Amino acid sequence: MLHSSRENLRPVGISIRKLLTCDLTAISNLHANSFNRGWSTSELKDILKCTGGISFIASSDYGLVGFIIAQSIDGEAEVISLAVDIRFRQFGIATRLLAKLEKKLRSLNGRSIILEVSKANVNAIKLYRKNGFRQISVRKSYYTYKSGKSTDALVYKKILHSDTR
Repeated sequence: MLHSSRENLRPVGISIRKLLTCDLTAISNLHANSFNRGWSTSELKDILKCTGGISFIASSDYGLVGFIIAQSIDGEAEVISLAVDIRFRQFGIATRLLAKLEKKLRSLNGRSIILEVSKANVNAIKLYRKNGFRQISVRKSYYTYKSGKSTDALVYKKILHSDTR
């Protein structure tokens, strides 16, 4: 049962596990509630079929509360999407998802993680900076909103370890 006020809503027993096909409907719903354009379950299936996919979900006694989808190719991973249910933000769930991804990548000798974020998404930018990501470039007018307005995408990178080749 969900409480009506955010102050009473505390996720208990957060667990993080590999994303499964049975999670796609819940992920699609969370994605649609989190972004300008949500992804259908069909689009998510296609994304998850890509080579090098690494994906996790966070769940609690309330069900699915967040997810991260990434793709790793030749030692560099890109975060394709990361979202946490708005009711459960500021509880460290996104940080835990990023940490789980980083741990997995380190086990695969991954060298870095890149991602892009809307310049307008101040909370996500704070999250990435807090977790060791540094801005490396800007993609001008990358995101377009339903209103027709656009905003830049900021590209961030985190080095996991240097390439010693």
